[in-house]
Amino acid sequence: MNTRGEIPADGPAIRAIHLLAYNRSQEADLVDKVRNNAAAKLSMVAEYDGAIVAHVLFSPVLLGEGPAAVRGLGLAPVGVLPHLQKQGIGTLLIQAALAKVKLGDCPFVAVLGEPAYYSRFGFEPARNLGVHCKWDASASAFMLLVFDKSRVVQGMGLARYGEEFDALT
Repeated sequence: MNTRGEIPADGPAIRAIHLLAYNRSQEADLVDKVRNNAAAKLSMVAEYDGAIVAHVLFSPVLLGEGPAAVRGLGLAPVGVLPHLQKQGIGTLLIQAALAKVKLGDCPFVAVLGEPAYYSRFGFEPARNLGVHCKWDASASAFMLLVFDKSRVVQGMGLARYGEEFDALT
Protein backbone atom coordinates (compact mmCIF):
# COMPACT_ATOMS: atom_id res chain seq x y z
CA MET A 1 0.00 0.00 0.00
CA ASN A 2 1.27 3.42 -0.98
CA THR A 3 -0.24 6.84 -0.18
CA ARG A 4 0.55 9.99 -2.13
CA GLY A 5 -0.84 13.32 -3.19
CA GLU A 6 -3.32 13.49 -6.04
CA ILE A 7 -1.95 14.31 -9.49
CA PRO A 8 -4.07 15.57 -12.42
CA ALA A 9 -4.16 12.15 -14.12
CA ASP A 10 -5.88 10.68 -11.03
CA GLY A 11 -9.17 12.52 -11.61
CA PRO A 12 -11.08 9.75 -13.44
CA ALA A 13 -9.98 7.05 -10.96
CA ILE A 14 -10.94 9.24 -7.99
CA ARG A 15 -14.36 9.92 -9.48
CA ALA A 16 -14.90 6.18 -10.04
CA ILE A 17 -13.92 5.42 -6.43
CA HIS A 18 -16.54 7.79 -5.03
CA LEU A 19 -19.24 6.65 -7.48
CA LEU A 20 -18.68 3.04 -6.47
CA ALA A 21 -18.12 3.66 -2.76
CA TYR A 22 -21.29 5.69 -2.30
CA ASN A 23 -23.41 4.26 -5.13
CA ARG A 24 -24.46 7.81 -6.11
CA SER A 25 -22.82 10.83 -7.71
CA GLN A 26 -23.04 13.39 -4.88
CA GLU A 27 -19.57 12.77 -3.41
CA ALA A 28 -17.87 12.42 -6.80
CA ASP A 29 -19.50 15.67 -7.94
CA LEU A 30 -18.36 17.38 -4.73
CA VAL A 31 -14.74 16.34 -5.34
CA ASP A 32 -14.93 17.66 -8.90
CA LYS A 33 -16.41 21.00 -7.73
CA VAL A 34 -13.78 21.45 -5.02
CA ARG A 35 -11.01 20.61 -7.47
CA ASN A 36 -12.43 22.85 -10.23
CA ASN A 37 -12.69 25.77 -7.78
CA ALA A 38 -9.09 25.23 -6.64
CA ALA A 39 -10.41 24.77 -3.09
CA ALA A 40 -8.69 21.46 -2.34
CA LYS A 41 -6.07 21.97 0.35
CA LEU A 42 -5.02 18.33 0.45
CA SER A 43 -6.11 15.49 -1.80
CA MET A 44 -4.50 12.08 -1.32
CA VAL A 45 -4.90 8.65 -2.82
CA ALA A 46 -3.99 5.13 -1.75
CA GLU A 47 -2.55 2.78 -4.33
CA TYR A 48 -2.58 -0.99 -4.19
CA ASP A 49 -0.78 -3.04 -6.83
CA GLY A 50 -0.34 0.15 -8.88
CA ALA A 51 -4.05 1.04 -8.94
CA ILE A 52 -5.75 3.88 -7.07
CA VAL A 53 -8.13 2.27 -4.57
CA ALA A 54 -8.98 5.09 -2.13
CA HIS A 55 -9.18 8.87 -1.93
CA VAL A 56 -9.50 11.54 0.75
CA LEU A 57 -10.06 15.27 0.32
CA PHE A 58 -9.57 18.24 2.65
CA SER A 59 -10.98 21.70 1.95
CA PRO A 60 -11.38 24.92 3.97
CA VAL A 61 -13.74 25.26 6.94
CA LEU A 62 -14.19 28.48 8.90
CA LEU A 63 -15.17 28.71 12.57
CA GLY A 64 -16.33 31.92 14.17
CA GLU A 65 -17.01 35.36 12.74
CA GLY A 66 -15.00 38.42 11.77
CA PRO A 67 -11.43 38.90 12.95
CA ALA A 68 -11.80 36.08 15.50
CA ALA A 69 -12.63 33.54 12.79
CA VAL A 70 -10.32 30.54 12.55
CA ARG A 71 -9.55 28.72 9.31
CA GLY A 72 -9.13 24.97 9.41
CA LEU A 73 -9.96 22.03 7.18
CA GLY A 74 -12.85 19.70 6.57
CA LEU A 75 -12.27 16.04 5.77
CA ALA A 76 -14.80 15.12 3.10
CA PRO A 77 -15.24 12.90 1.34
CA VAL A 78 -13.22 9.75 1.84
CA GLY A 79 -13.88 6.75 -0.36
CA VAL A 80 -12.51 3.23 -0.77
CA LEU A 81 -13.42 0.82 -3.56
CA PRO A 82 -16.21 -1.40 -2.19
CA HIS A 83 -14.39 -4.72 -2.57
CA LEU A 84 -11.49 -3.35 -0.49
CA GLN A 85 -13.50 -1.72 2.30
CA LYS A 86 -13.05 -2.86 5.91
CA GLN A 87 -9.43 -3.83 5.27
CA GLY A 88 -7.80 -0.77 6.85
CA ILE A 89 -7.10 1.10 3.61
CA GLY A 90 -9.26 4.10 4.55
CA THR A 91 -7.71 4.18 8.01
CA LEU A 92 -4.20 4.14 6.58
CA LEU A 93 -5.03 6.91 4.10
CA ILE A 94 -6.69 9.11 6.72
CA GLN A 95 -3.76 8.63 9.12
CA ALA A 96 -1.27 9.62 6.40
CA ALA A 97 -3.34 12.66 5.44
CA LEU A 98 -3.85 13.81 9.04
CA ALA A 99 -0.10 13.53 9.65
CA LYS A 100 0.48 15.92 6.73
CA VAL A 101 -2.24 18.30 7.93
CA LYS A 102 -0.82 18.33 11.44
CA LEU A 103 2.60 19.40 10.12
CA GLY A 104 1.03 22.51 8.61
CA ASP A 105 -0.50 25.46 10.40
CA CYS A 106 -3.96 23.88 10.57
CA PRO A 107 -5.63 24.38 13.97
CA PHE A 108 -8.45 21.85 13.42
CA VAL A 109 -10.08 19.35 11.10
CA ALA A 110 -13.86 18.92 10.96
CA VAL A 111 -15.68 15.80 9.79
CA LEU A 112 -19.26 14.66 9.53
CA GLY A 113 -19.25 10.92 9.90
CA GLU A 114 -19.57 7.80 12.00
CA PRO A 115 -18.40 8.61 15.55
CA ALA A 116 -17.09 5.09 16.26
CA TYR A 117 -14.87 5.28 13.16
CA TYR A 118 -13.55 8.84 13.41
CA SER A 119 -13.00 8.83 17.18
CA ARG A 120 -10.11 6.42 16.49
CA PHE A 121 -8.23 9.34 14.94
CA GLY A 122 -8.89 11.65 17.89
CA PHE A 123 -12.04 13.36 16.62
CA GLU A 124 -14.58 14.30 19.28
CA PRO A 125 -18.08 15.75 19.06
CA ALA A 126 -17.89 19.39 17.93
CA ARG A 127 -20.76 20.22 20.28
CA ASN A 128 -18.25 19.80 23.15
CA LEU A 129 -16.68 23.04 21.88
CA GLY A 130 -19.94 24.77 21.03
CA VAL A 131 -19.52 24.16 17.28
CA HIS A 132 -22.21 22.85 14.93
CA CYS A 133 -22.78 22.42 11.20
CA LYS A 134 -25.71 23.37 8.97
CA TRP A 135 -26.64 19.79 8.07
CA ASP A 136 -29.24 17.83 9.96
CA ALA A 137 -26.92 15.36 11.62
CA SER A 138 -26.84 13.72 14.99
CA ALA A 139 -24.96 15.84 17.48
CA SER A 140 -22.27 13.18 17.82
CA ALA A 141 -21.67 12.81 14.05
CA PHE A 142 -20.20 16.28 13.50
CA MET A 143 -16.74 16.15 15.01
CA LEU A 144 -13.53 18.12 15.36
CA LEU A 145 -9.92 17.09 15.71
CA VAL A 146 -8.23 20.06 17.36
CA PHE A 147 -4.48 20.52 16.86
CA ASP A 148 -4.22 24.02 18.40
CA LYS A 149 -6.46 24.52 21.43
CA SER A 150 -5.33 28.12 21.80
CA ARG A 151 -7.00 28.99 18.48
CA VAL A 152 -10.11 26.82 18.68
CA VAL A 153 -12.05 28.04 21.69
CA GLN A 154 -15.43 27.29 23.25
CA GLY A 155 -18.54 28.63 21.55
CA MET A 156 -17.27 29.27 18.02
CA GLY A 157 -20.73 28.50 16.58
CA LEU A 158 -21.36 27.45 13.02
CA ALA A 159 -18.68 25.69 10.98
CA ARG A 160 -18.85 27.09 7.46
CA TYR A 161 -17.72 24.98 4.54
CA GLY A 162 -16.98 26.22 1.02
CA GLU A 163 -19.76 26.94 -1.48
CA GLU A 164 -19.12 23.55 -3.09
CA PHE A 165 -20.88 21.95 -0.12
CA ASP A 166 -24.06 24.04 -0.47
CA ALA A 167 -25.82 21.43 -2.63
CA LEU A 168 -25.33 18.65 -0.06
CA THR A 169 -28.33 17.45 1.87
